[in-house]
Amino acid sequence: MMLWAAKDTGRVEAVVGPNKLYDHSFRTLQGNEWLSDEVIDAYVHYILEKQQKPIHQMCAVVATSLFTGKFRTLMKMKFPVVEKWACPVNVGAHWILVVVDIPLKKIILMDPFGNEASYERRILRNWRNFMKQRGDDESRATWTVATLQHNKQRDGSSCGVFILKLPPSPAATDLPPPLERYFFRPKRLANKGASVVRDVIPWTRETPD
Repeated sequence: MMLWAAKDTGRVEAVVGPNKLYDHSFRTLQGNEWLSDEVIDAYVHYILEKQQKPIHQMCAVVATSLFTGKFRTLMKMKFPVVEKWACPVNVGAHWILVVVDIPLKKIILMDPFGNEASYERRILRNWRNFMKQRGDDESRATWTVATLQHNKQRDGSSCGVFILKLPPSPAATDLPPPLERYFFRPKRLANKGASVVRDVIPWTRETPD
């Protein structure tokens, strides 16, 4: 793509829903780069809009602050009253996916490396503390953490692609059904940028010069 060859200028190249994609955003889709938060947010928005399911997207910056224990900065934010949240979380040069199901009092956690157990206590503790700080009665409920079977990341940079391609189980979480073309295939890893671009670009609108 021409954007990959050009110098970064900070120009907004496209918009997916409320998410702006800059020239440097597209650069993270090439080679062994980690996907940027704006690419993650744009793709999650695309999936949820495509499936038309009542799941609220929590942007990567907010989700990361919440589930890494930095939620005090979020106390003044207004959150919509919804039953399910899709939350991409960056835990330090690595992306994981957290799905919160309010009615079931369940947190679905998926780590591309398959090391969910190393995050479970931290994710649950920070979620409960966040609700407690906000005075939410749900903080006193019994919450559980679960995970789903999924393919595992085999390199050091494709975690972002994995959380976008992980196939959630509608029986367990009532998330969008796993369409075949959303599934990640290890053999497609080399074309990760092309895969995400091909899916997202039709949903973008160009910005004026």
